[in-house]
Amino acid sequence: MNIITNFWKESFIYGIGSIILRAVSFILLPLYTNYMSESEVGYIFLLFAFIAFAQIFYNHGLDSAFLKYYNDRNDKKTIGYTLILSLYLTALILSGFIALVGYLGQNIFYNITIDQWMYYCAIILFFDCTSNRLLTVLRIENKSIAYLTINIINVIFTLTSCYIFVVHQSLGVNGILLGTLIGTIIRWFLLLPKLINILCVGKFSKKAYLTSLKFGIPFLPSAIFYIIMEMSDRYFLIIFSNINEVGLYGIGYKIGSIGMLIITAFNLGWQPFYNKIGNNKEANNVFGQIGSYFMFFIIAISTLIALWSPIIMKIKINNISIIGSEFWPAYNIVPVILLSYIFYAFYIISMPSMYIYEKQKWSPVFRFIGAISNIIMNIFLIPKYGIMGAAIATNFSYFIMTIFLYYKSNQWMHIKYQWNLIIKQIALSIIIVIIFINQSQSLLTALSFTIFYVFLLMLFGFKKIVIKVYKQLI
Repeated sequence: MNIITNFWKESFIYGIGSIILRAVSFILLPLYTNYMSESEVGYIFLLFAFIAFAQIFYNHGLDSAFLKYYNDRNDKKTIGYTLILSLYLTALILSGFIALVGYLGQNIFYNITIDQWMYYCAIILFFDCTSNRLLTVLRIENKSIAYLTINIINVIFTLTSCYIFVVHQSLGVNGILLGTLIGTIIRWFLLLPKLINILCVGKFSKKAYLTSLKFGIPFLPSAIFYIIMEMSDRYFLIIFSNINEVGLYGIGYKIGSIGMLIITAFNLGWQPFYNKIGNNKEANNVFGQIGSYFMFFIIAISTLIALWSPIIMKIKINNISIIGSEFWPAYNIVPVILLSYIFYAFYIISMPSMYIYEKQKWSPVFRFIGAISNIIMNIFLIPKYGIMGAAIATNFSYFIMTIFLYYKSNQWMHIKYQWNLIIKQIALSIIIVIIFINQSQSLLTALSFTIFYVFLLMLFGFKKIVIKVYKQLI
């Protein structure tokens, strides 16, 4: 059981670091919704969707290969040097290409805004992807305090810069991009000593690069399909509606994706963990226990977010709402997005067998199913139901993708999850949220439903899970 205890402790530290880093986009929501128009917010979400999509090509699957081989191979110095140097060369070429697109956009369309935005995106992508690879090294080497400290400093500089540029300089979209760029560069400089150390002690190996490429390249189409599933709805909203709807949808989606924030934090510890103990005889039982406990946690947190989001959105500080009043209707899609990420959480806990038995060639298939179902549902639902249609499409695509992965992973490695508790909790949470949505969403209502929900969880036997995890953490 020491294995599980260490996992929860390490995941907790890395999770805090990840949450702090990714919380920037959530903390910036008051800036988006109080100092910018719906159209400007729409452009921001489109630009960050582009950055997320471009990162796939910067990494082209080698991030997964790095995580697998850097820790396990005796020639880790060679692996580190090879995959970091190759990343810098790739990043330099791709960022140059994006900058060229911006330059051509200015000269062809005579739009100075496109020029500036593309320049910002090119530089952000260069420093972000290269520093992320170095953060992975810190994770593998269990340097959790350094990982946490660097992320905190990054967040402080990003938030401060964005506030100055948007509120005091009124730079709008440019202000957000410039603030993000400053934070990313600061993080890169903090990781520079680690970069120098790796490049000084290692050497380039063509064999190591080709081995890593062979392992990682199947994840490239997988990542592309995933981003299509995550981001295509924004572009369909432009086609079938307008940029203002993208801004409204982006705010609701961002609040709902707090669930994704927690899943990503969990996965930082989960991936190295199951790669490390995959051949252990007790691996099945360990994966089943951790997966079941995590599902309990993510379902409970998602339910509480759904209950409290409309209250928190309307809180005023110095007569300024946390979320601007014109964006309040975005709450309607929050519970649907949260449910989507509950499905995705189960997708994540079902992944160990795919890595352990090197079945990564199936990854693009799972993602393709999610992406194509998302596109089809968006085409049919958005024209009729607007942003709610886009949210339902996302929900369905995660569900169908997760079911398919679970079916296949169960053939490779049978993991016993506590299905009785998981299904019971999902059903209870859905009923609670549906009833809450149809009530007057006041502070008293949210508090009453929260107390009732926690009482029911304890009544159904979840108290034992809470106590077990608490004991493992301490």
